[in-house]
Amino acid sequence: NIADASIQKWKDIIKYVVAGGPRILREGEATSPLLANMEQMGKSLIIIGAVIIALGLILTISGKLPWLGRLPGDIVVQKKNFTVFFPIATSVIISLLLTLVFWFVGRK
Repeated sequence: NIADASIQKWKDIIKYVVAGGPRILREGEATSPLLANMEQMGKSLIIIGAVIIALGLILTISGKLPWLGRLPGDIVVQKKNFTVFFPIATSVIISLLLTLVFWFVGRK
């Protein structure tokens, strides 16, 4: 349960503070529960930053790809007062590309 895990982390932090700080560590163990959480947060921030950079690059490049959104299979409905796009073929191609990228990244 997420709530139980969160409560346990806070209990560990309180034990650490009450015990007076560092103790003899086992191999691979963080110096404190607080530092272990900060390490995870740092990794998460790096991943979020990489995703933001990737999205920025995609948005920058997408304006230079005139065929993106105008493939055969992309449906455009134009009426007097509105236009509706259904980019089905573009969505399928982007889905396939992302699937390949995540498959390559996820291999060990």
